[in-house]
Amino acid sequence: MARHGQAGGFALGALAGASAALAFARRRANRAEDRAELERALRTAREGAGAFRSVIDAAPDPIALLDATGAVRFENPAMRSVRTAAERADGAEAVRRAFASNGAGPDGEVRDEIELPRRGRLYARYVGPVRDDRDELVGRLVVLRDVTGEREADRLKDEFFALVSHEFRTPLTSVIGYVELVLDDEEDPVSAEHRHFLGVVDRNATRLLRLVGDLLFAAQVEAGRLQLEPADVDLGRITREAVEAARPLAEDRRIELVAEIGGLPPIRGDGDRLGQVLDNLISNALKFTDEGGRVRVSVASGDGHAVIEISDSGPGIAPEELDRLFERFFRARAATDGAIPGVGLGLTIVRAIVEAHEGTISVASQPGAGATFRVELPCGPALPAGAGRAGDGGRVPL
Repeated sequence: MARHGQAGGFALGALAGASAALAFARRRANRAEDRAELERALRTAREGAGAFRSVIDAAPDPIALLDATGAVRFENPAMRSVRTAAERADGAEAVRRAFASNGAGPDGEVRDEIELPRRGRLYARYVGPVRDDRDELVGRLVVLRDVTGEREADRLKDEFFALVSHEFRTPLTSVIGYVELVLDDEEDPVSAEHRHFLGVVDRNATRLLRLVGDLLFAAQVEAGRLQLEPADVDLGRITREAVEAARPLAEDRRIELVAEIGGLPPIRGDGDRLGQVLDNLISNALKFTDEGGRVRVSVASGDGHAVIEISDSGPGIAPEELDRLFERFFRARAATDGAIPGVGLGLTIVRAIVEAHEGTISVASQPGAGATFRVELPCGPALPAGAGRAGDGGRVPL
């Protein structure tokens, strides 16, 4: 989207500059003695304006240039087609909102999605300033890209994941339940060898069930159905429980697991979901820490926020991967090279829960120097009923 916006901005800025050159040449021509030179300048300006106009007209994405009042100064055929159809279906007001800057100043940019409901079309939108070679504001550039097909494909994919995950969940739960019954049968105990085999079945079935749960959760987030149950939460207690739950794994791998929990006032949130955040981050840190390493979990309050930090002494994260860590199904190179189990959903789930609590999550890392994940949660009033809806992608209905 940015690429189209910048290219369109350059072309339209040059087109506006060429128009200014035409006007300047005409004024000079009325009183200049050397009319031949000015005629050449005039012809060059016309050719340049025509070339840029041809480029913008040939662009497949709808592009428009607005003046300071928001009126259309220029639009290519693709934008004219979209605007005309939208005005017929949704009215002129919907088109005006599609071109609006959403409160952004003259130099501000807007990158979001808009929906023209009666047409059933969804567009990724870019709105940004266009300046000429003298850095004077020419107008506002609007670039649209039809993403209806992409979003429909995403929706169908999420429905598929949800359906398959739901169908897997029932038989897996049954398998785990029957394995436990056999292992706990005191009247007809199984042999040590069979107990070992059943233990392998139980561990792998439990792992699959956890994966199915993650897939269902991710589908709920994308569908905007993540719901929280707000209450007073003792974040310190939740943190201690998460650390103690992870301690056997840390001891088994000879990793030092340290908890530093300061005094915290109760916060409003969903305790189960926040526990899921801590479980995922601590588990992730242990996965990427070698034997003899260290994982530190700290919770403190400050500036109206509860701050959670999970640091590890693992291999760190490459700079080019930092921006993609929270994408669904993305796995860092360290995970694939080290054959670390996972499908790349843990951090996506963590971010969804944190943002549903109106918090933020960030990561700092250097290759070879470990990583630190930082979560900030507001210590404010209760979340409103039905809070926690996520996955709208910043869409603006029109």
